[in-house]
Amino acid sequence: LKGFETNKISNETSSNAGDNFDDQAEDAEYEQLKRWWTQELASPELMPYDEECIDMHLDLLQGQEDIIDRLMEGERGAASHSITALEVSVYRMEIDRLRFLLADLARCRLAKIEKYALHIRGTPDQLDRLSDKEIDYLREYGKLVQRHFERTVLSHLPKAFRAIDTAEMIDSPDLDEYVFCRILETVEIETDDRSDDDEYEGVGVHKSGSSLIVRYRTVKDLIEEGKVVLMY
Repeated sequence: LKGFETNKISNETSSNAGDNFDDQAEDAEYEQLKRWWTQELASPELMPYDEECIDMHLDLLQGQEDIIDRLMEGERGAASHSITALEVSVYRMEIDRLRFLLADLARCRLAKIEKYALHIRGTPDQLDRLSDKEIDYLREYGKLVQRHFERTVLSHLPKAFRAIDTAEMIDSPDLDEYVFCRILETVEIETDDRSDDDEYEGVGVHKSGSSLIVRYRTVKDLIEEGKVVLMY
């Protein structure tokens, strides 16, 4: 009996450890999505598209919806009804949380695509940050905008003034916009700000855990390297 109880405790401990590991993995995955969403909101330009992260959370949503369906189908008796209702409520809250993040992330990215369509279309680095569906959307949106301008304005102008993709007419992200960020690793950040201090060197050392407000351009590469994160 003692051996049986020991094995039982051991199995329960292993099961609990496995559940904790899964919970930690899910939390890490959610935090990854949340960080991307926060950075997208705070960044003046598009952040790189993470297809693996999106697919993983879409699969997670589908899995949770399947669990709700099974709970509803397996519901038995009045006693189990209240328990099942509670479980379903918890899963639906989780689904709503993920749906909000995914929907708002897509909304934010589409807003940038529409605002900077001409810039993105002519910038290979920006095109590489789009998903295949976003590229299709960009092309269709660009066609609609160009058709609209041609019908309402361009057709009434001399041919020399009908181009809409010249540099001076393209709206591009303001990389000199100030952003609030947090330092994950000790880094040196250059700045173009000037002061009356003759010893000013234009470079500051910022330790991990510190927060600061700087021009986006000065931390752009550090964000891509994962050493700095934007905050919103």
